[in-house]
Amino acid sequence: MLDLVHTPSNDLIERLFPDIVLDIDIKPIEIIYSPAPISISSKLSPDDKIKRAFSLLTGKMEQALDGGLDPAIYVMSADAGTGKSTAVQSLLAEWKDKGFPGDGAIVFLNTLAEIDAYITGAKLDKADYAVFTSDPVYARYGAGREAAGIVPVLFTTHSMARRRLAGCASFKDAECFHYKGQPRALRVWDEALLAAEYAAFDLNDLHMLPSALKGRSRKEIKVFEGLQQSLATVSAGDLIPIPAEIRAVADGVLGAGGKIAEQARRTLEALSKLAGSNAQINGSADGGWYCIGIGLPIPADIGPLFVLDASARLTGRYDDWSAYGMKVVALEPATLRYDNLAIHLWDRGCGKTAMRKADERRTIMGAVADLINSKPTEGFLLVMSKEFCLIGPDGRPMIPGDLSSAVRDVERVHVTTWGRHLSSNDHRDIANVVLLGSYNYGDSAYDALALASTGAMNGVAGVEERRREEAAEFTSNAYQAICRVRCRNRTGGNCEPASAYLVMGDSDRRRQLIENAFPGCSISSWEPTVSNPKKRDHVMSVLLGLLSLKPIVSTAELIAACGSDDRSYLTKVNNQARFKEALQSNSISRTGSMYVRSIPVKLES
Repeated sequence: MLDLVHTPSNDLIERLFPDIVLDIDIKPIEIIYSPAPISISSKLSPDDKIKRAFSLLTGKMEQALDGGLDPAIYVMSADAGTGKSTAVQSLLAEWKDKGFPGDGAIVFLNTLAEIDAYITGAKLDKADYAVFTSDPVYARYGAGREAAGIVPVLFTTHSMARRRLAGCASFKDAECFHYKGQPRALRVWDEALLAAEYAAFDLNDLHMLPSALKGRSRKEIKVFEGLQQSLATVSAGDLIPIPAEIRAVADGVLGAGGKIAEQARRTLEALSKLAGSNAQINGSADGGWYCIGIGLPIPADIGPLFVLDASARLTGRYDDWSAYGMKVVALEPATLRYDNLAIHLWDRGCGKTAMRKADERRTIMGAVADLINSKPTEGFLLVMSKEFCLIGPDGRPMIPGDLSSAVRDVERVHVTTWGRHLSSNDHRDIANVVLLGSYNYGDSAYDALALASTGAMNGVAGVEERRREEAAEFTSNAYQAICRVRCRNRTGGNCEPASAYLVMGDSDRRRQLIENAFPGCSISSWEPTVSNPKKRDHVMSVLLGLLSLKPIVSTAELIAACGSDDRSYLTKVNNQARFKEALQSNSISRTGSMYVRSIPVKLES
């Protein structure tokens, strides 16, 4: 169960904050994860509370380095931008100044790109650290991966940790993370942690795997064939063992770089997570069948482990890990006020179904373009589904063609996608963020997440548990997405001014979840004036936007960018005299299924 951490004594507070005068005794309080900010002391300002929380965190991490901390999971709910990564970096720098005494440190990060900031912030030299990764660039960082066992500081990613810890009965068995033959004393997990990964996949999607497995050995293919056979005759509630060896095959296919259908990719990712454990057969609302399950948990003796999670107070994911044999200790939180954050809600569906309708997408994108154009000196970040934005040659998301053609200054517009909206400081100086829809996982994934939260495969999750997980994940994802922009910066105990525009269904419950995530924020309805231009004009506007990025655009690309999947969508438009005139006036020719520009297209300002 979740342990309780009490407010420190007045003596400790005086040492930490010598300028604060306390004229009353502070009563010990219970720290629990709560959607509302916890009142710690009326004598401390919000800024002082944050400073104190990090001072206490530093003290605990120093205890870990000295080998004097109880083995548990120490969770700190620290809002985005309050400085949790900076606190770890400062500790490592001070530890370096002392000559790195003790048994080493390991930091688990969400992405490899975050390592660069840690190296700089901790003032690490090459001999001080290494990165345990298969990435050829980062594997050469510091002293190099081959020196992972002898450098004081080791970095790795969450995904690598999951792969290496899978099946380890004890953290001591994960020798790749050791320092001079022993588990490292300080262990830090930056951002969210689940004791076990969860996954769900549709049984029908297993039939899409053969094409993805082309070129694999007969032995590898037989692993999947055996699984398919075991799933041929199943009933709701059956537990199906997922072979442990399926992880290596799935990871090999995913890492090979070949073209894989999206559903096949998702199924392989799910199987990799569930390898070595059992999946449960459930029925879906539409009469189909799907598997849900949780993968092998991280070793119960991984503590002392510090989990620094900006969303901890919003999800309840750390409430009880007793089923995993782990004790969770909640550290004092660092919570911002969001009085300077203005949230605007447009009550309009913006999920994949709506965005696939050309007219609906055109209306939404037109309203977003009008919003961006109404603030000509301010930057915008769009958070949206990968399916509806352009992807650059470097794999980064780009502004959709039907939006770029309507925005006067596309240089002010940045894009990220759901799933990439975490752990980034790249857009912290942008004033506005637009969320196009919410990040919905689907009922089967929420069922699996409910099982992962309890650690018990005890039947289908009930509607109440499913909706609780859905609410928690909505809150966390909205919080993380909005906190990519300027409101992640703080002045004292308050965020810097920012505006968030949410295009999604509105409700009292959803507003309450948002208020819980952003204490002190303002929420108002956003009702943009929408227009629906003629189809011919819309197509031409989208085409000009696409041709501003590259010289040739295919019919299929144009149809998709217009928000349609109908192959005949352009048939009538292409035959219209006015459309042909518009092509000619913009030096665009149509050759077969291609639109080609002969001179650079200049978008109207």
